[in-house]
Amino acid sequence: MKQQSNYSPGQRRGRYRSPYKLYFWLGLGLTVALAALLVFLKMPVYLAYIAGVSAVTFGFYGYDKLQAKRGMGRVPEMILHLLAITGGAAGGIAGQWVFHHKIRKQIFHIVLWLSLFAHMAIFVFFYKYLTTFTDLPGGIKALLDIIRPPSPGQ
Repeated sequence: MKQQSNYSPGQRRGRYRSPYKLYFWLGLGLTVALAALLVFLKMPVYLAYIAGVSAVTFGFYGYDKLQAKRGMGRVPEMILHLLAITGGAAGGIAGQWVFHHKIRKQIFHIVLWLSLFAHMAIFVFFYKYLTTFTDLPGGIKALLDIIRPPSPGQ
């Protein structure tokens, strides 16, 4: 006897939706919101951005671990790598340690640590640059005034 299916040819199946767009826009929105809040609280822009994207990365690692335990939809590895490369390496490393997540995959260690060192070098370079040069053209000075918080005497 032939088993009947509930599916008829005219019926549309649920369309597969790629999680990349969802997690990309969610990560971007949360990062911008957290960074804006930290800038509003007088944190320098670059540090606010790094703190925001690190917090989002940490949250995504925790959510991905929870989803892995439940056997449900996961955060794509590409999104976790993208968050780390764009500044969330500290949050990714913390997420690995706290949630014991993605610790066996060597590529995650490589991406996270290289990204962390790259952003530390960027920070050191800009810190050195901001404290070394005093006579700058107007456009660069205006740009640096956005990045650097005003000193208390100003």
